[in-house]
Amino acid sequence: MAGYGNGRSNRSDMVVTIFAIFAILLAGGISVATISTDKNSDIGAINTVMDAQPLARAEQAAMAGVSAVKGHIECHGITESGGLPDQYYANGARFNALWDEINLADSTVKIISTGYCLDDDGLEYSTEYESIIKVDLLASHDHPILQDYYNNGRQSVLINSPE
Repeated sequence: MAGYGNGRSNRSDMVVTIFAIFAILLAGGISVATISTDKNSDIGAINTVMDAQPLARAEQAAMAGVSAVKGHIECHGITESGGLPDQYYANGARFNALWDEINLADSTVKIISTGYCLDDDGLEYSTEYESIIKVDLLASHDHPILQDYYNNGRQSVLINSPE
């Protein structure tokens, strides 16, 4: 209780508090200054990452082409060779893909997918992705709706036989 009566204890607490606040502000200012200088000194590195993005997008598009072919083959029950024309992917990328005949012994198919992407300067980046994948050809492809679609819209008549 002895320290509460005189003004020295309150003043010293206030001085310590002001120095603590000043130290916190100084530390914050130094960290902000350090962060901004690091960004300015690495401009070349940032441009390198940005230049690599079209190639990465082309690679992603090529891999998406493999997925698209797998889905196309499985959906339509295709066993012969074929190809997908240019398809748009994300962020300005596109792909096209070709596949060989299905190996019916092990349900595998060889796919070659090529991804393309333009950068900001109009340069085209491309990458080719070749893979052998296993497809599932066990789905039923005799569904009446699919038959109608592949018969150019001509209605198929389902006749129920008497039981």
